[in-house]
Amino acid sequence: KLLKNEMVMGNATYRLKEMVEARTRYLLLTFRLTAISDEKRDDILHLGINESNSIISDDLVDPLFSYLNSLKETCVARPEDEKLPAPWTDKQVRDFVKKALPGRIRTRFTPFLSGMERRMGKDMDRLYTYHTDLQNEAAKRLEDKKAKGADEKDLEKEQMKFATIKREYQAKVADLGRKYAIHAEFDLVSALRLTMPVYRFNLLIMRRKGKRELHLDYNPISRRLETLPCEKCLSPSKPHLVCDDSLHLLCPACMSPCPSCDKTYCRACYPAKCPKCGH
Repeated sequence: KLLKNEMVMGNATYRLKEMVEARTRYLLLTFRLTAISDEKRDDILHLGINESNSIISDDLVDPLFSYLNSLKETCVARPEDEKLPAPWTDKQVRDFVKKALPGRIRTRFTPFLSGMERRMGKDMDRLYTYHTDLQNEAAKRLEDKKAKGADEKDLEKEQMKFATIKREYQAKVADLGRKYAIHAEFDLVSALRLTMPVYRFNLLIMRRKGKRELHLDYNPISRRLETLPCEKCLSPSKPHLVCDDSLHLLCPACMSPCPSCDKTYCRACYPAKCPKCGH
């Protein structure tokens, strides 16, 4: 049942090879987030990463911190013969965080972004209405003077006023864009690496003639099976689609048709452009 709920495959099949007891490394990272615009917002974000399969375990963070806080012993002996994945290097951590954080920061600050967008929209509407009225008045004055046979110098003066109103509107639109532009920052506050026992589901993914092995871990503290992420954007959306070239697991957005030539292609294999038309 756990696998059935998690392994929602859109264009491939899977097979459970075995379930075994194992141990893995988790990396718990805590970040301070700051979003600055016309206002400022601060927040805290946790990332729980399984270093054996690069899966973000969002459901593990809160239960794990609660468990760690309840421990009376700070050091626990571990079996000498345990087989663990190699700890990530600093470069691996930086590269993964660079890929994983942007989407989570956007999600965390969605209410703040929506509020700024609403305020900007209202200011833009007021600005548009005000300058539209000014332009209509200037255009009417110009037409009236033409009808009355005003000289070229007088008409040129009114045309300059009309052009000035347009320039002022464009300048104020740019000012609003700068006012409501949002700049986000994040700082690493703490990092914790720990080893834990898990139940490991070793799986075989099959797409046409291609096969790929991977595993998901069930953590006894969170009591949840890990959620497969998209290997391009790291989002946990379903169903999972598998590309033909490298058998990447992808969300529908990262395995979608090219807007130019309509060819469906893998954004993990071809992150820059469509392999068919180059769009």
